[in-house]
Amino acid sequence: MKLKQIEAILKAEKTIIVSETPACQWLGNGAAFYPVYNLPKLTQDNIFTMFDIAEDKRDKFYFKERELPSFINFEDGDESEEMLDRGTIAFYAQGRTLEPLKTSQGIAFINTRYLKPFADSQAGYELYERTDKLGRLYIVVKSGFVLLGVFSPYDLVNENFIQTLEEILNLSKVTLFNKQEKSRSADGYKQIELDEEVD
Repeated sequence: MKLKQIEAILKAEKTIIVSETPACQWLGNGAAFYPVYNLPKLTQDNIFTMFDIAEDKRDKFYFKERELPSFINFEDGDESEEMLDRGTIAFYAQGRTLEPLKTSQGIAFINTRYLKPFADSQAGYELYERTDKLGRLYIVVKSGFVLLGVFSPYDLVNENFIQTLEEILNLSKVTLFNKQEKSRSADGYKQIELDEEVD
């Protein structure tokens, strides 16, 4: 996992949350949490120094040491988890690139930037859905049996989003129809040319 990528995520949103467990420390921004190992106890002073945040900019950051959310499972295994199939498209919306994921509760979106720290994972990684104690869905990243990150889905779905998708779908159908018509016309023209050559 790339600590520099985690640093970039936290600095971009100017939010740094540190949580300590017996196994490791976690770095997050409230929507994404990553386990970090083999580091000294992270405090406001040393993390600002480690992330090279100038003193005159530190007051613009939200920093908090707190416990991990109790309603989310941060262990490697969870009986509710199901592996997710990843699609081949992404959406750029509200200043973020979002990957849609088909889940047991419908569609969920994950900020693709949150996946960048795993780019160097030699064993690869998979996305899973889990549900918290209130039945709410969240996403985890695992490599084999090892948990690499925990994320809240990005809330993108509303009536306006559905209307936009319907408009895109309808326009896509028109584009496909026109494309097929042009292809048929071109095939007919080529057939005429071939017939003329035979004559």
